[in-house]
Amino acid sequence: MFYWQYIDLDPTEVDRIKEDYLKHLPGNSHFFQTVDIENKTFMGMEIQRPVLIQVESRAVGRIHTDFRPDKNFGDKLAIQIPLENCEHSITELWSSNYEPPVQYTHNGQPYNYFEKSRCIKISEFALTQPVIWRTDVPHSVSNYSDKPRLAISLRFKQDPWKLINGQVHILS
Repeated sequence: MFYWQYIDLDPTEVDRIKEDYLKHLPGNSHFFQTVDIENKTFMGMEIQRPVLIQVESRAVGRIHTDFRPDKNFGDKLAIQIPLENCEHSITELWSSNYEPPVQYTHNGQPYNYFEKSRCIKISEFALTQPVIWRTDVPHSVSNYSDKPRLAISLRFKQDPWKLINGQVHILS
C-alpha cells in the first residue's frame, strides 16, 4: 500500500504557492484551516482545498485521519510543502482496525480521532521537502522545535496518483 513519498516539484510553482500562502496567513494558531489563496491550480491540477497546518511549539500530535465528506473530489492524497520551521517536526503514520469517533478542532473542523493504545506505527517522514501522502491513513504531527511549524497542504479535485512512482514507505 502506498503511504507517502518525497516528490520533486517545479521550484517556480512551489515559490508561487508559498508566496500566496504567506500573503494570506490567518492571524491565529488553528491547527487545520482553509486559506483563501489566489491560486486555484498547482502544476496544472485544480485545487479543491488549500489548507494551512500549524503545529504549536513542542506539541505532540493526536492520531487522526482527515475528514473529507465530499467523495466527488479527491479524498485520499495531499501534497504537503514546508512553509516555516518544518525541519524539526515528524509526521507519523499509524494502522488501526477500529472506526474512531468524529471530533472537532477548536475552529470546528471535523476529524477522526484514534487512541494511541489502539494503533501501531507504520511509517514516518520529516517535512524537509515536498511530499505526497495519504491523509486517509491515521497520522499525527509532532513539533520538537520552540517555534510553530507551518505547512502548506494542497487537496485536489482529483487525487494526483500520477505523481507517485511506486515507492512504498513502511517502518522496517
